[in-house]
Amino acid sequence: MKSLKIFSSFDIRIIAIITMIIDHIGYFFYYALENNEYDILRSIGRISMPLFAFLIYQGYKHTKDLKQYIIRVLKFAIITQVLVIIVGTIINLIDNTYGINFYREPNILFSFSISLLYLVILDNIIKTNNVKKIFINILLILILFSLYIILDIEYGFIIPFFITILFLYDKIKYKKALVFSSCVLFLILFGESIMKYSLFAIIPIYLYNGKKGFSNKKLFYYFYPVQYILFMIIGFMFYKI
Repeated sequence: MKSLKIFSSFDIRIIAIITMIIDHIGYFFYYALENNEYDILRSIGRISMPLFAFLIYQGYKHTKDLKQYIIRVLKFAIITQVLVIIVGTIINLIDNTYGINFYREPNILFSFSISLLYLVILDNIIKTNNVKKIFINILLILILFSLYIILDIEYGFIIPFFITILFLYDKIKYKKALVFSSCVLFLILFGESIMKYSLFAIIPIYLYNGKKGFSNKKLFYYFYPVQYILFMIIGFMFYKI
């Protein structure tokens, strides 16, 4: 079975980026697509989010400087959000009929930032037998999760769901049972929406070989805001033609 482990972290990152681009093509060019074409593109795009969550978790496990890692993710979350608001404001001043909500919920990188803090707290809970510390850490988790409700962060609690499964997969004995029950729960919760296609991300994750592959730590962080802004501009330009 080891021969099936063919994907490095870099390979999974590329798959995540490609599926994200496909998703954004559907999102920003909705006006040029038939309903079935739109649904297909957005459904394929659902694969990207769990893959990026997996990579964030791998980063958490292997980073040499967790504090800087969290700061870097949060920094690019803020940069992306500010750029989207600025460009979106300009687009809406030109023509507000494009139909894309540029003032939407905080982007996915904010969720990844919170998830990294969440992982720190989970590790703290496991490492202590002190009831008081466990109680305090649980309160911290509740505070973090309240941010998803207050700020309406992109993808909501779905990313913490995947992060929790990845964390438990490393910590508990019954891994197959965890994966199976998690998939069933996910289908129960999202079986009526395109979000169910996120489960296909299990395939490249299963084929992960534990190797880093080509290393470029900031590839996604720079690529994410750049491609998003480009899609905003190009999608709007073609809409105007």
